Amino acid sequence: MPRKAPVYIPFEPHPRDLPSEQLAAKGAMSSNSARTFYA
Repeated sequence: MPRKAPVYIPFEPHPRDLPSEQLAAKGAMSSNSARTFYA
């Protein structure tokens, strides 16, 4: 599935891609914290 090209961090998908991650991204917008959720 072709996503909206990640212009920021490759391992941080768009909030719209995964509704559940929307909450995680809200409290973990930094690369360090995001890595824990997405990778």
